[in-house]
Parts: sequence; C-alpha cells; structure tokens
Amino acid sequence: MIGCKYLFCTSLTSINIPNNVTTVEEGVFNGCKSLTCIYIPDSVTTIDSGAFGNCNNIPSKIKSDIIKRFGKEVFESWPLLIPSAESAKTH
Repeated sequence: MIGCKYLFCTSLTSINIPNNVTTVEEGVFNGCKSLTCIYIPDSVTTIDSGAFGNCNNIPSKIKSDIIKRFGKEVFESWPLLIPSAESAKTH
C-alpha cells in the first residue's frame, strides 16, 4: 500500500510502483504536477479515487491505459488537503 507520502510533490516526474504493492490510496499523488511517467505493475489491483488528482501533465496514452484498468475516478480532483506555500516548497 502506498500512502500520502507524495501528496503535492511538485518535483516528482516519474513513478515506478514496486511489485509488492497492491493498493494505491486515495490522493497519494494528488497535485504532483510534474508527473509524466507512471509504471503500475500487475500486482496493483486497486487505485483509490483521486490518487492522481490534479496531475495535469500525465500523457493521454498513460492516462487512458490507467482509466481502462482502474476507472476515471483515479484522476478526480482531491481537494481535501490544500498545502500551504511553505509545505509545497519542501518537496
């Protein structure tokens, strides 16, 4: 399981989810605006709503593949947490 470790991490450009992960939690990559490359292994069976919310630079082919596998909800906006300008600088 991957928790909210990467929430609003604006410097994150790629993700290679490990093979032992089965669930990507809600909002975990929300606001990672530089994210352009995602590898999701077959071990991942669940991606919660908003896991990739506000990740606006994910190429359409990758986004389309993820939507086919897990549903469009994974890209829904996840506004539950809004970082302060100071906390966003630490990522």
